[in-house]
Amino acid sequence: KVIGNGLSTSFWADPWLEEVPLKDQFPRLFQVSIDQGVQVESVGRWDGGVWNWDL
Repeated sequence: KVIGNGLSTSFWADPWLEEVPLKDQFPRLFQVSIDQGVQVESVGRWDGGVWNWDL
């Protein structure tokens, strides 16, 4: 999935990284996540050709 600015892409629920959502790839991390509805733009940014994460 092309995420653009990440405003409408769910970090956990949308298959933006691979074909399977992160909540399904890492169910235990999803369970303990404080913000299960967070959007990609809230926790990461594309900078200089690499992702920078604020998790």
